[in-house]
Amino acid sequence: MIDVVRTVVVTLAICVRRFVCEHEDCPQRTFDERFCGIGRGGASTRALSFFADLARGRATRAVARDLGVPEHYLRVAVGKKRSRANDAGPRTLGRHLAIDECAVKKNQAFASVFSDPGREVVLDVGPGRGGAVVWAFAGRYSYAERARVRVVTMDCHAPYRAMVRVCFPNALIVADAFHLHRRVHQALAEVRRGAWRRLRKDHPELAPVMKAARYPLARARDDLLADGTERGVKGRLVVYDATNLDAELGLAYELKEAFRAAMTFGK
Repeated sequence: MIDVVRTVVVTLAICVRRFVCEHEDCPQRTFDERFCGIGRGGASTRALSFFADLARGRATRAVARDLGVPEHYLRVAVGKKRSRANDAGPRTLGRHLAIDECAVKKNQAFASVFSDPGREVVLDVGPGRGGAVVWAFAGRYSYAERARVRVVTMDCHAPYRAMVRVCFPNALIVADAFHLHRRVHQALAEVRRGAWRRLRKDHPELAPVMKAARYPLARARDDLLADGTERGVKGRLVVYDATNLDAELGLAYELKEAFRAAMTFGK
């Protein structure tokens, strides 16, 4: 709409219904209503050029004027946080780069934070959390500077990873520990759901054990053994029953604990 009528900003407010799947093995569980012709969006080439202007230090007011939107639209995403980032310290790239996202306005406006863990400084804060903001940040540096970056630490966000491979050709992408732990727990949950489906089919009277083991299986074994409360006792019993009822679940549980031990040793 902005590309057609630059002087008028039109906002389309759509009430989207939220649905919850009743099947426990559903990979999504919750999802919202889709409308034909209205996609999830993404940064267009034109929007990307404006984000690049912001990353290069151009005034937010001038960018908003060229974009044809009210100034506070961009202030919500960049505003004061961007000013603090510009004054945080040296702007040169080191060998280690960290990328993370933060919510400027909860569930509405997000920003990407670029920092140097070695020097403990914030290099820049850009609007959004897609590949476009990484492209705009990288555009401020020459190829030689970007080639010197050896490690990029971030989460498992696919747009980040794809753009980092393009912009930082010599960098090793390292996922942070939190997201690695989450992936392992997701894999364990998938195995538990598979065991629940098998028991529900062959031995329906034992299926509730798998449901009750959902949270105890996710707890660290050391914490579970040290828990002397009634909750801890029940948790240990249900983990023992669940892992003995299904060999695949027992193996997945041991692999989860081995991964946790390896991460602790690495620290």
